[in-house]
Amino acid sequence: LQKPIISTSLNKHGDPFLLKVEGIDNYFDELKPDLVLDAGELRARPSKILDIRDINNIIVLRK
Repeated sequence: LQKPIISTSLNKHGDPFLLKVEGIDNYFDELKPDLVLDAGELRARPSKILDIRDINNIIVLRK
């Protein structure tokens, strides 16, 4: 696939993370999420994402 099938955040790589899901249709130009779970306004920074496919070579994808 080379693309995530699930994500913990609502943003494009390199853009600021969003705190609310309102306006998501305007945020993504081409591919839009099939499903969005709205847990309300976020209060914290996004979670860290790790690639652990190779446990001996863990890669930090997002700090």
